[in-house]
Amino acid sequence: MRANTPILTLADGTNDAGDASARQDLEGCSILIAEDEALVAMALAELVEDMGGTVLGPFAHVSQCRSEIDAHRIDAAILDVRLCDGTTYELAQRLMREGVPVLFHSANETAREFEPCCEGTVINCEKPCEAEVITRSLLKVVE
Repeated sequence: MRANTPILTLADGTNDAGDASARQDLEGCSILIAEDEALVAMALAELVEDMGGTVLGPFAHVSQCRSEIDAHRIDAAILDVRLCDGTTYELAQRLMREGVPVLFHSANETAREFEPCCEGTVINCEKPCEAEVITRSLLKVVE
């Protein structure tokens, strides 16, 4: 169920995240959301829930995410890079070592900036990002 996905920059709806039509939902998938902007966090959580997934979070602090990773099985993660108490790069590395796909959702970083920490195994959905792009990206990484 987990996949290594090359870094893809998905900002304008034209992307190479693949055709997600083979899987219509996230039923049975637990998705960790790390986002410190309340409205964005709520929108991401609603999107995951509408797709049938279970939301872990959303969390605004790296420390909260660490506790959740220790306590639960995670099928994929949506991570803003900068949270209230630091960056999520260490979380991304840990999740990827455990085979969990990571989708970065950030306005501050570009795909090139992820390469040193992530070894090309994440998707970058640059903010602002349409819900359809995030949906296709999530479905691609959990197929």
